[in-house]
Amino acid sequence: MILHPIWLIESSLLPTKTWGNRPSAQSTRNGGARPSAQWTRNSKSKGFQRAKPFGGAWGRAPQSHSHQTLRALASLSLVLLLSVACQSNEHAVQQQAAALEREQGIVLNKGTRGAKQGESCHQDQECLQPLRCVALQCTLPPVVDGVAHDLCGRIRFENGGELNVEMALTPFQRERGLMFITRMAPDWGMLFVFDEQAQRSFWMQNTFISLDMVFLSELREVLNVVENAAPLEVGPRYRSKGPARFVLELNAGKAKELRIEAGQHIEFLSAPGAM
Repeated sequence: MILHPIWLIESSLLPTKTWGNRPSAQSTRNGGARPSAQWTRNSKSKGFQRAKPFGGAWGRAPQSHSHQTLRALASLSLVLLLSVACQSNEHAVQQQAAALEREQGIVLNKGTRGAKQGESCHQDQECLQPLRCVALQCTLPPVVDGVAHDLCGRIRFENGGELNVEMALTPFQRERGLMFITRMAPDWGMLFVFDEQAQRSFWMQNTFISLDMVFLSELREVLNVVENAAPLEVGPRYRSKGPARFVLELNAGKAKELRIEAGQHIEFLSAPGAM
């Protein structure tokens, strides 16, 4: 329990329960008046009784105002130290969580609720973004850790290069895309699959890595290529040049490395949900 500083100060400044010095009629031999001992109220007899001096069983000696102030300051200092210690511990926990996220290649979306990594699930929506539900368990996206599963595909380009792809089939998966990840495995991409051909527009909101985008027709023909889409841009900035049914997102620079150009054909070696 943490005590409020104002309560500590007020309680330390309360006067002791004493009732002053009751004058004595007895005199000393030299004729001077002998000062009496301190008196306190007796709660049982409702009268006065002699207080044992200097904090004995019957009472305690009064404290000076300066001593009371020192006690209050000491109490306040203790509360402040405890508060700083709690804040430092919370900051350390946040730093550890951030370091773990950087190591794993993701940024957990604190604005969403869901199961954490390793917890059970039945679909992606049940996991804390950007975790995926794989084999009934929330886990890292395959594009991050490079571990393929049954819902991943593989594609081949005209120059012979091949890539693994994570499939984005549902509206939720397409809307999420590659948000909240900080790295993508070198030989991976994400393939967006739509139900029909249409003009497509993409943006980079909550996307922390630069990407290349390849827009494909229903026949898997390259319509146009967008290179080096900047991270965290808001608004539909990148559009297909014609009706597209598929969009492939790659690490920035990968399109140039694979020499992908408009008019080329991309072969889907395996693409669950897109065949």
